[in-house]
Amino acid sequence: MDMITPEDRSSSSFQANLHYLKRLDLYRREKPFMITFDVSGFKDGTKTNHEYGEYTALMTDARGEKGRFLLDTHGFEFRNWPTALSPVDFDDDGAILDYYVPEVMKEMRDAFPQAMEIHFLTHLRRKRCEDFPNTFQEEPAFANPVLYAHTDFTPDGAARQLESLFKDSEHLRGKRFEMLK
Repeated sequence: MDMITPEDRSSSSFQANLHYLKRLDLYRREKPFMITFDVSGFKDGTKTNHEYGEYTALMTDARGEKGRFLLDTHGFEFRNWPTALSPVDFDDDGAILDYYVPEVMKEMRDAFPQAMEIHFLTHLRRKRCEDFPNTFQEEPAFANPVLYAHTDFTPDGAARQLESLFKDSEHLRGKRFEMLK
């Protein structure tokens, strides 16, 4: 598949500001951190030492181009399939685990028939609170959308997450794995 060219972007592109962690001298002495639970009972009570810089980037709406992206070529692809859940059901972790995860697992097995095993690791439901993004002081019922560029797993973090899988599937230890999100 071809990459989207500048000519393709004209009608479906827009400028957006992305927030990235600044490269502060502080981070040479102190690892960047963000605590996502209530710290009001702690001595310092600091939830983060993050400081962000804003950068403008050209974004392209890919919804009309879903078929152009392939996992093996682009590192991602779009998939659509029916679900038994309604939008409100996604507020219920039990419904997600009992119904949606099995649907996703079936789709993954259908999409990757060559895979020896497919395992589900984790999920996190993000939902915008009414006073978003000013929910930093009070703990929201759901994880809020993230306003800064990030990755869900560092390479070491992915390996640590897999350790939970190895408890029940020791035969996978030391094998090659791929993580899809």
